[in-house]
Amino acid sequence: MTRTIGFMPVRKLLSIFCAAVVLVSSVGILVITSRDNTIGAAELEKRFAWAEECLENPNIVVSGLTGKRYKDNVRERTLCAAQSVANVSGMVNVRLLVDGLIERSQRDEEFRSACHDILHEVGRYAWLDLSEESLIQGYDTCGMGYYHGAMTSALAEGKQQSNLNHLLEFCEELAFVPGSASKARATVDGKKLYDPGKNSLCMHGIGHALAGVVKSIQNGAELCSDVIVYSIESDPSVCFTGFMNEYLVLNPPTGSTPSEAVSQCDETSITGSFIKQCVKYMLAFNNIKSSEAREYCMKQNEEWVVRGCWSAVGWVGGIKELMIGENAEKGKALLKNPKGFATYVESVCAGDKTSECMAHLFSEVGQVALDTSVMEAICQNLTVAASREECLNTVGGLSSVQDLGSGRLERTKP
Repeated sequence: MTRTIGFMPVRKLLSIFCAAVVLVSSVGILVITSRDNTIGAAELEKRFAWAEECLENPNIVVSGLTGKRYKDNVRERTLCAAQSVANVSGMVNVRLLVDGLIERSQRDEEFRSACHDILHEVGRYAWLDLSEESLIQGYDTCGMGYYHGAMTSALAEGKQQSNLNHLLEFCEELAFVPGSASKARATVDGKKLYDPGKNSLCMHGIGHALAGVVKSIQNGAELCSDVIVYSIESDPSVCFTGFMNEYLVLNPPTGSTPSEAVSQCDETSITGSFIKQCVKYMLAFNNIKSSEAREYCMKQNEEWVVRGCWSAVGWVGGIKELMIGENAEKGKALLKNPKGFATYVESVCAGDKTSECMAHLFSEVGQVALDTSVMEAICQNLTVAASREECLNTVGGLSSVQDLGSGRLERTKP
């Protein structure tokens, strides 16, 4: 396929990239298995056993593959698991590894919760070994973790402009519904021609990658603004969500109050939905409780700040305070109780008139549950009709990338 992708002037692009930092995988570069050797079943099982030790054993957080020791927290345990499995070579081995991880995630809650982040690392290694060959169709589950990782490596290897164009072309092919008559527009006669979940998360992945080579929030917003592609002209901040996510991993914020947390957003000239995303991620990545963020939201008047603030309430209340860390077991148990989870959601999002809190809570929790039927059952137990509709729209829109398809969680009756 030959096409021209709208993008910023080359001179401006290069001026931003020349000031870039090079992003290397957070778990380092390891010696990679020989391309000529296919991983056997026994070796694959051994690696998954090591990963399971990292995720489940509270006394041992050591990669069985490398011997590296990690801290006893959610992020470090996930990195330990990833390093125990991720460094393979050749597309055959990558497929074996990804398929095996997805199969494990279908029946094991620990792997299910970590699936996205482990696949990030698998994707990083895959691009370093295989470049464009690593981007194959069919691995968009677990929130596109595999593609996000591959994209991050793609823009760290010195050929940013050509690789970025390749990533955009891949996202277009991935997101459009097979058999669409035209790819020139987002809709034809009002009918969507693209998958909204794949569309959003693929552009989110490109944002992740840009954060590795752009040093400031302002430049990240400018770069995402100029990534003009098929269906997102109405909201280019989709790319910026991935940028902010990765940027704050690489540059941890330090604000102790909501006002301090969002101060970096105030120092930029970004506007509209970009401010929304900046506020959301700044609040979510600081140690701000959902109750503190909710109180801050109530005092705000500017539309996009309010929207970003309530988005953060949903993220913090749904993920940080329920699905990871010391409350993770409570969260997993609550997922099996649709009525109980719905009650919790309504408590977290009380006072939100924008629907942002609920939309973001369900999109983030869906990344952990990876089961559309579980999420839809919770939606149906919300007491307000408009909330049920918002929930079902969010869950349905992401179903193609947040549903493992089998091995579903058993649910208690409401």
